[in-house]
Amino acid sequence: MRRRLLAWILASLASTGAILACSDAYTGKDPIYVEDDPADTGTKSRPKADTGTPDPDPPPPVPIDSGAGGRVLAHTGKQLFRLEPETRRLTLLGTFACLEPNDDVIDIAVDRTGAVYATSFKGFLSVDPLAASCSYIAKGQDYPNSLSFVPVGTVDATKEALVGYAFDPVRPTRYVRIDTVTGAMTTLGNLNPANATTEYVSSGDLVGLIHDANRAYLTVRFKSALPDGGALPDRLAEIDPATGTLKRILGDTKQRNLFGFGYWAGKGYGFADDGTVAEIDMATGAGTPLTLVGVTTKQKWYGAGVSTQAPGP
Repeated sequence: MRRRLLAWILASLASTGAILACSDAYTGKDPIYVEDDPADTGTKSRPKADTGTPDPDPPPPVPIDSGAGGRVLAHTGKQLFRLEPETRRLTLLGTFACLEPNDDVIDIAVDRTGAVYATSFKGFLSVDPLAASCSYIAKGQDYPNSLSFVPVGTVDATKEALVGYAFDPVRPTRYVRIDTVTGAMTTLGNLNPANATTEYVSSGDLVGLIHDANRAYLTVRFKSALPDGGALPDRLAEIDPATGTLKRILGDTKQRNLFGFGYWAGKGYGFADDGTVAEIDMATGAGTPLTLVGVTTKQKWYGAGVSTQAPGP
């Protein structure tokens, strides 16, 4: 009925010459109509043109790897902290309030947009990098206690991949990829080459770096060492980010139980379970303990994470 009424009005106006100036712009297509408000309030819904394109993606998470002082995240089993390497300031961000009883976060990883994921003794989680609020994505499995994203083109040709060394009952050497949507793990390789004369295990953490030619680095200890490393310090190693296989040992960190590892502007940062935070020379592996400002009480560090976009030297 509306369309017939509109056609009659247009025809009447045209006969009087009222719309002759617009006749060239007419496309022959009917205008878009919308139904009356179902509640019949006398208001009408606004027309919405169909552009044929999908709605834009939501904005990415707030980046945490920029700003004065830099950004490296570190954590205990229950709390998330931020270290600013340039100022050596340590700040408490918040508590992992979603954790189930008797659960602890054992490592975190940060992608290039600043999105943070975590593993715990009981599952796989997403984490708000600004306040440490969190939620479980999946539960169960022996998720890695060494965790990082690696750049596009290493494991996956189209996107960054979340990888780590699975926390197997014997030794963490099995290199896996974690699906960030489901939490499912897929084995990619092993830390030790098949013909290795000296075998190592992951001692705690790794990083993958876009601005260092997509290289990845891991803290390791001798496989023959005691479960907690014994008296032997950790080594810094370069690994193949595609397979997790050890490529070379860079050197002795002179630190034990570096369960967290970060990176900023060409320098590594190791976080030990005794509360030590050490600056790591990426060429030699040597670590130098830092004196921090801000939160200065010793923390029992469980892990650390930094964006794959962390700046190079």
